[in-house]
Amino acid sequence: MLACGLLTLILALACIVVIGLIPHRGWWLAISGLAGGIAVASTFAGYTVWQLARSPRLAYADGQLLVYLNSIHPEPVPIEHVECFFLGQGDSDIPSGAGENAGKRSQTANIVTRLAESAREFHHRDIRSPFGQWCGGYIVIRGTWCEPINGPLLQRINQRLVQVHREQREAS
Repeated sequence: MLACGLLTLILALACIVVIGLIPHRGWWLAISGLAGGIAVASTFAGYTVWQLARSPRLAYADGQLLVYLNSIHPEPVPIEHVECFFLGQGDSDIPSGAGENAGKRSQTANIVTRLAESAREFHHRDIRSPFGQWCGGYIVIRGTWCEPINGPLLQRINQRLVQVHREQREAS
């Protein structure tokens, strides 16, 4: 997203210089071109953020756990490699406000997904996301950016996982 912003800025500045060099056009045309470029880039960035905000962090389809941490395109993990989901706690990555807690990170509930020890190829992904992390055979979904994480939610997810595992055993 930052790269998209920098690219937009560079292109906008290039447009200003090029249009400004054309005789009889004036700088107002260059500035209006810049404004149009910024509007288009902002619309694209807004759409991307909207897509990320409305996509699930975890989903299930066709025998795959779909993990949405890096983009709107999920990272699939075969469901047979998923052992369980449990409740965790960690930094929310949002600094506290003023007062005695100023500067400290607030805590949030997390969903921790444990992957099978034998599924080494799924134990780590490079994730640069405020939504969570993926390392050491665990996928952590940070509760700051999703629906409220609580006991009933984890129970429902684990029940669905047991059901899917049972269906896979019966099918094979």
